[in-house]
Amino acid sequence: MSARWIAGIVLDELRNGSGTRVELAARIPDLNPEQISNALCTLQKNEMAIVIDRRRWYITAHGASYDGQGFLSGGAGQERARKTPKKRTLRQRAWAALRRKRGGKATIPELMKSLGTDREMDANNIGCYFRRLADVGLLINPGRRVTGSGPNSPGFLLWTIPLDVGPKAPIWQTAKNQVYDPNTGETYKLPPKKQGVTP
Repeated sequence: MSARWIAGIVLDELRNGSGTRVELAARIPDLNPEQISNALCTLQKNEMAIVIDRRRWYITAHGASYDGQGFLSGGAGQERARKTPKKRTLRQRAWAALRRKRGGKATIPELMKSLGTDREMDANNIGCYFRRLADVGLLINPGRRVTGSGPNSPGFLLWTIPLDVGPKAPIWQTAKNQVYDPNTGETYKLPPKKQGVTP
C-alpha cells in the first residue's frame, strides 16, 4: 500500500471527525501507528490537515474539498488534482459490486474476485464494513454459508441487500458510531456495545 494511498485513508477518516494519533489508530485498525504518523505528516505538508495543541488533528478546508488521486502541490498541480475523477474507496466498490450481483447476494471472496484483489487486509476491511451495515439493517446475513474450496473450509457467509437503498455506498462513521446513508439522507445509530470496540 503506497504512502499516498494511506494518506488518503487517514484523510477520509478525518472527514468523520478530528482525533489524536492514538484515536485515529484505533479508528483505522488496518493501519499501524507509524503509518498513521507518516500519513498525518503528508497531509500537513500538503495543507490538508493541521494539528492543534500538538495533539489533535483536524482536516482543513483544502483537505475537505480535495478529490484527487495523488497529493500534488503548486497552483497548476492543484488545479489538475481538482479535475481528476475521485477514486472510489474499497468499501464503495464493494457496495457497488454487491448491488450488481444477482439478487444482491454474494460472499466476500466472490466480491473480492470482482474487485480484482486477494489481499487479506481487503477482506477484513469489507467484512468489518458489512457487519456494521448489518447492525443497522442495510445488509442481512441469515447465517447461510456457501461451500468453501478446501475440504476443511467452514464455508463463506452469504451477504444480502434486503432493500436496495441506492447506488451510493452507506458510510460507516466510526467517530460518531453511526452509519449514514447518502441515498436517503438517513442516519442509523450503531448499538452502544460497538463503541470503543476495535472492528
